Amino acid sequence: MKKQNRGVAIVIVLVALTFVSILSVELFHSSRVDLVISSNAKDRLQAYYLAKSGAKVSLLRIKIYKELENLMSGGQELSGVIKSLVPPELKNQIWSAPLPEYPLPGQKVSFPGKLLMSISSEGSKIPINLLDGDPHREGSEEMQKEITTQIKEIWEGLLDDEDFYDRYRDIEIEELVNNLRDWIDRDDNKVEGGSEERDYARLEYKPRNNRIPTLTELNMVKGWN
Repeated sequence: MKKQNRGVAIVIVLVALTFVSILSVELFHSSRVDLVISSNAKDRLQAYYLAKSGAKVSLLRIKIYKELENLMSGGQELSGVIKSLVPPELKNQIWSAPLPEYPLPGQKVSFPGKLLMSISSEGSKIPINLLDGDPHREGSEEMQKEITTQIKEIWEGLLDDEDFYDRYRDIEIEELVNNLRDWIDRDDNKVEGGSEERDYARLEYKPRNNRIPTLTELNMVKGWN
């Protein structure tokens, strides 16, 4: 009888040890998961405030540039003095010059990440999403003509390069522009007539017939490879 009790006790102890082991493993795993979640949350928070700091520094640079512009266009004597002290190329560098990475390489500073800021002019970009000229989507016929002219001017400039000319001289820029316009506009009809989907029949997608969300999508438009 005592031997049977001892056998049952051993089984109970083994079951208890197994249960405690499983519970320990679960607690360890749970603590590890919580630690990773906390670490990710900290990284996201640091990245957010780093980006916010970069944006504020950039806005400050634009503010300084605007204040300098106001001073240079103000009173005749003051503006003349400032213009003589600040050359135009230096004035534009207030916002256009890229700032070095912070902290600087080799600099021993306690900082939660790296910060790199640059400002680019929107005036140098072409609003291709307005190529459809749809007045209900902030476009117009005049804007459509202007964007088409800008694309053609860029193309003509690229053709001055011998390598580019040798590779793409047989391509009609008018056709490329029309293909892009067909991709963006809201209907299924080509500018030159016919169905837009016919050009993509062999592919696994159709024209978006909407605004292009990312520049890489240009590679999906017929001819824009």
